[in-house]
Amino acid sequence: MQYRNLNLEAFDYHRAEDGVERFRVRVTGSPAGEQKHAHAEEGTVPPDLRKRLRRLERRTLDLPGMIALGEDLAALLFPPRARELLTLSRAGLDDDEGLRIRLKVHTY
Repeated sequence: MQYRNLNLEAFDYHRAEDGVERFRVRVTGSPAGEQKHAHAEEGTVPPDLRKRLRRLERRTLDLPGMIALGEDLAALLFPPRARELLTLSRAGLDDDEGLRIRLKVHTY
């Protein structure tokens, strides 16, 4: 199988004074196109995300909790325009192709 890449970039993480965590995400390259830096979308981290991740690490998160966590993480990494590029990229693959998602996270 051959793979095509969808490149995601997460950047501009910040925590506001009220504790709300936000960052921006954009698709920097995909079979269906890319987003300019100015068109990056902002995601807000759910307030209980870290707590649920700790429960997952301790293996105390039940199946519905794991599904909800996965959905929240997907929504953070694939806001509307990025999700559209993901969907279009998958739709454009040949039968012998797969889509590799590569995540670049700025940590500063």
